[in-house]
Amino acid sequence: MTHTLQQLSDLEDIRTLKHRYFRCIDTASLNELSELFTDDVQVDYRGGGYRVQLRGREQMLEFLANSFNADSLARHHGHMPEIRFTGDDSAEGTWYLEDLFISRAATVPGAPRCIVIATCAWERSGRLRKPSTIV
Repeated sequence: MTHTLQQLSDLEDIRTLKHRYFRCIDTASLNELSELFTDDVQVDYRGGGYRVQLRGREQMLEFLANSFNADSLARHHGHMPEIRFTGDDSAEGTWYLEDLFISRAATVPGAPRCIVIATCAWERSGRLRKPSTIV
């Protein structure tokens, strides 16, 4: 497939944004995270025994603040992005995600304090001309 110079630039902006998201989560940089999301962000996290659905920047930031803080240690590695343009200003992508999460105290009785997750993460992004924001 042939890409325009703008599309190649957009692909790099999307990759950089995803890496910034991982770094900010792992360092609990909430101020920087708040700059990465649009007001109308929608998230649907699904895992082995959980599903979290969030709407809006405030819900997203509250969830992240409660999940990634001084009582936890996280390491997110996103590999091999597959990014597809779905329109002039939208794209969707899949990343292989390796996630290590360690909590000082299990938040749920009987839950493990260390969780290692390897999965694929899918996301849809829009408004590509504002590359510093996740939709």
